[in-house]
Amino acid sequence: MQQHTERTPRCSFRSRQSGRLTPRDSASSEFWTFDIASRTWSQLPSPPATYLPITSPSIAFHDNRLYLASRSPTHYLDLSFTSPSYTESKTTGPTPLSPWSYLSPDTHKVPFAYPEGSSALLPITTGQGRNYLLHITPHALSTMQLTSSSTTAASLKDRARDAISKKNATNEWAEVRYFNAEGVMIQEGQNDRGIGGREKFSATKVKEIDGGCVFVWGGKVDGKVRGDGLMIEVEK
Repeated sequence: MQQHTERTPRCSFRSRQSGRLTPRDSASSEFWTFDIASRTWSQLPSPPATYLPITSPSIAFHDNRLYLASRSPTHYLDLSFTSPSYTESKTTGPTPLSPWSYLSPDTHKVPFAYPEGSSALLPITTGQGRNYLLHITPHALSTMQLTSSSTTAASLKDRARDAISKKNATNEWAEVRYFNAEGVMIQEGQNDRGIGGREKFSATKVKEIDGGCVFVWGGKVDGKVRGDGLMIEVEK
């Protein structure tokens, strides 16, 4: 995949001491949402059949859309939080506006393999309306550029590119460029790319800092339990 340099985020890491939701790999996989105000559960359409025989996909929610990312094409489900239009029965929770759809038949896949239970998918922003999904695996970090926020510098730039028929990177996956805490690029083949081989970890956004900061902690490296974590800062 050709990477667009101006849109390929970079990540820097700082050691720090110390959601991913996965359906089971079976034909009975189900999606449910819980409405906190009414204390009620609502069922959403089951994930696509292409996800059932493979290891668990990662799930993220951004701008009223659920994303499923794995080694199959990236799928999404648009939701409404007002009135139902796809299902007949009214529910208190979100209503799907259509069945699960994919972004592209073959080209928009998360490009890196990973052990079962060792991935996370988080929505992030690098500022000026530029949004991404960050997919974290033990040995690689990849991003998919999402539609830019409206009336922002990013949306204006994308519209300008569309006007001159110049392709932008929306809905494309690409591996990030890696930098250590000192700002030195970590070259291919060097250690510390990705998250250093950490498996079965936990990850969350650090909203107190900025929209492009993620904290990864716990898990195992070479079979040994880790009690530390990594602060990952994503920027253009």
